[in-house]
Amino acid sequence: MSDIDVIARDAIANVLGLIRRCFNRYVLRMVEENPVLAPATPELAPPWARLIGRTFDVSLTISILTLVIDCLIEIAHSPIKGVWLNYRQYLSLVFLPFALVIDALVISLFGTTLGKSLVGVKLVAQDGEWLSFQRAMLRNFRLYLFGYGLGLPLFSLYTMYLSYRNLYRDGILGWDKSANTQIYGVGASFWRNIVCIFVNIIVILAINSVEASVNA
Repeated sequence: MSDIDVIARDAIANVLGLIRRCFNRYVLRMVEENPVLAPATPELAPPWARLIGRTFDVSLTISILTLVIDCLIEIAHSPIKGVWLNYRQYLSLVFLPFALVIDALVISLFGTTLGKSLVGVKLVAQDGEWLSFQRAMLRNFRLYLFGYGLGLPLFSLYTMYLSYRNLYRDGILGWDKSANTQIYGVGASFWRNIVCIFVNIIVILAINSVEASVNA
């Protein structure tokens, strides 16, 4: 290799090194310090969006389960119809764990649920893996215990209050910590919450109307 080749190679290396140092010192610093240019970090989902989306999913699932049983009892002309109609309003306690099992199944298959999509939140595994049914079930089991308080009316209000307080204090809830998951906002807003509540009311009223005609 001639002296000219050595000089040219060193000159190119020095120029490339100078460009790299300038890029690291000025461009990267400008991007990091400028919130417009810096890459957006995902924001945690607002507590009310989480609650409204989850309530939509659970109430919809329980209503559908109730309607299915109504139809089966009516088709079979079962003698327990009278007992069912008298106590069916209390069966949300029984159906709640089944609704959470279905919720875990839907998440493992599609990565989200209808309620979460409506309010603009997404459940994400912190390790980047697809959320399996077993992992979603672990999360929902702890949600059932410590979030819903087994569905017991007064106790569940207390556990929901504790969850709300812990979320604001720690930024993560126990069931997400145990499953290594987190819920992020992907366009969550006040108006999406309103739309979700409105759609929930319309759907539940429609299902109740069908139930009334079945049980008439």
